[in-house]
Amino acid sequence: MSRPPLLKLIQKRKAVVPKKGAEPEHESSPSGPRSGAMSNEDASRLMEMENRVMGLEDRLANALDEVQEARSREIGLMMVMREVLGHLASVDKGTSARYKTPLTPQK
Repeated sequence: MSRPPLLKLIQKRKAVVPKKGAEPEHESSPSGPRSGAMSNEDASRLMEMENRVMGLEDRLANALDEVQEARSREIGLMMVMREVLGHLASVDKGTSARYKTPLTPQK
């Protein structure tokens, strides 16, 4: 079962920056002082949150890569174990023909 590349699943997001030339707040605006303009404090909080989200996305991508590598190692180990067990079973079948039971030799 193949998976699409991780980079196609997780797209890099650009940080949100307040628009240049935002109109100053007017006291006479109908919806109050928060009518669309963003304060410097809000803009810095927003940029900080965007940076955190981007950092978390990078860490998630790294964790998913590690999980995929661990799964491939596990699959390889399981294939080796199956081969060893198959070899042991075939060797046991070849030697069991000489014995009635595993402990008593055939006369």
